[in-house]
Amino acid sequence: MTHWPRSIISLFLVASVVCVFGVGCGKSSPTIPDAEIKAAVAPYLSAKSMRMEITEIRDVKVEGDTAVAVCKMKDTEGLYNLAITWQFTLARQDGEWRATGHLQN
Repeated sequence: MTHWPRSIISLFLVASVVCVFGVGCGKSSPTIPDAEIKAAVAPYLSAKSMRMEITEIRDVKVEGDTAVAVCKMKDTEGLYNLAITWQFTLARQDGEWRATGHLQN
């Protein structure tokens, strides 16, 4: 009979407990489809007279009815060849996501 070292048995027990409570075993965190993020950000940019658009959504973190989306941006007319990254705060209002603020990274 093979005897497993206590450290391996302990590691297996910890991993089992973590899986039982749904932490890290394939449980995905909530997300927002890219189209919904773009639809939420466009009116925000327009209202602030910012001629920018999202070219890539790099990261999204959702917590209940609020979220943070990290987006790569460019100017809509392509005049300046800028590629900057902004972090948008989003809030779900009446079932729809709306941008409520941003930070330039």
